[in-house]
Amino acid sequence: MRILSATLAVALAAGLTVPALAAPGATSPVAPTPLAAPPVGLSMEGKAGCGVALVAIEQVAAAFPDMFGKVPEADRKMTMFMMQVMGRQGQVYLDEAFAEGGKRNMTPTQVYTAGLKDMMANFPTDLEDKSAGEEFAARFMARCLMPGATPPS
Repeated sequence: MRILSATLAVALAAGLTVPALAAPGATSPVAPTPLAAPPVGLSMEGKAGCGVALVAIEQVAAAFPDMFGKVPEADRKMTMFMMQVMGRQGQVYLDEAFAEGGKRNMTPTQVYTAGLKDMMANFPTDLEDKSAGEEFAARFMARCLMPGATPPS
């Protein structure tokens, strides 16, 4: 339940910030294609953890579009598009992590588990502390979508 709550928190944090980036009246382009390669700076475990979370965010957004119900239609389309982009990046991370894990003779389950363990190492323990959740979401976004950038402190 903690992971689902965190996934929803990250998805909502990402979704609430994305509309500000959209131009008024912007429409959503077709679904994005996967990025050529994940940015450098993440370990295999980091790629697996980010991959699992980013794919989950896309899947949650697609399954529960009503969570963006108060967002204007044009912004909602842009938000859903950004969730798709995040999901595609997650797929790239997972593919890379599974390939690297295979070279280490790790099963996909071992790679997945190592990724979750890596991601949860920075997970806030007090889920009632809104600032801790916001800080985790910001660090997650910086780590998984902008590796190499300095995460917010």
